[in-house]
Amino acid sequence: MSCSIGGQLDAITTDNVILAGYAAQHAGKLKVVGKPFSTEKYGIGLKKDDTAGRDAVNDALEKMFSDGSWTKALQGSVGASGFALPQAPQLERY
Repeated sequence: MSCSIGGQLDAITTDNVILAGYAAQHAGKLKVVGKPFSTEKYGIGLKKDDTAGRDAVNDALEKMFSDGSWTKALQGSVGASGFALPQAPQLERY
């Protein structure tokens, strides 16, 4: 991300969606530039043996991915940045 907020920063790096969120919050002052240089997976922490909780979270995520609510939420939080929204991720159940 290339930015200039109060002359304090020239660039910052992190996950693209996080960068897009910053850009959406500071429209016209920040923009996401360049190409990603790594792939980072997200996770949700639960107790190791919480099978019911893990299944509930996985089921909720699958529903959000399939019914479009995940994309709608992403659009609402980073859409103002102009960032090209990614496809919903592939859920990895285990």
